[in-house]
Amino acid sequence: MKIGGGGSENINILQSDDITLRNLDAVTEDNQAFWGGAQLAAAGGKYPHVQIYNPSGSGVILLLDSILISPVTESTYGWGLYNTECTTDVGAVQSKLVGGAAGNAHVRTENASSVLVTGFGPVYVASARCYELIAGPPFIIGAAKGIAVYGVVVNTSVGVAFSIRELTA
Repeated sequence: MKIGGGGSENINILQSDDITLRNLDAVTEDNQAFWGGAQLAAAGGKYPHVQIYNPSGSGVILLLDSILISPVTESTYGWGLYNTECTTDVGAVQSKLVGGAAGNAHVRTENASSVLVTGFGPVYVASARCYELIAGPPFIIGAAKGIAVYGVVVNTSVGVAFSIRELTA
């Protein structure tokens, strides 16, 4: 359902007509909730990047709800905007509805000679720990845009998982 937002934009309301489901349950049942991630090994002299990317022409907008960062070694990681596809396509995000179709968004990785991201800020993560970045209101990622986690220090490896929802654009 779309309602007027008080400006030139509309607001999408996700709502279930079935009282046995809560709103987020209905999103999963409608195959609009997804997760995806990758483990990127360290590469000599390179900064690791793991990205959630909404391809051009996908027909959806992404709502990024959370990012899990799990380093192999203690280090500092940053995260931020990167609207160019990282070089390696790990694959489409997987549905949180078991047996549901894969999503439109893709997880991509790249070990780069420089930091590729316009950062939001660094996060220090101890080894053998998992750090979760939770977006209060979700980040909205349009077509041909992405958000990436990157190592602030070269020669680090990292595992990253993204929890997203997809809405028809």
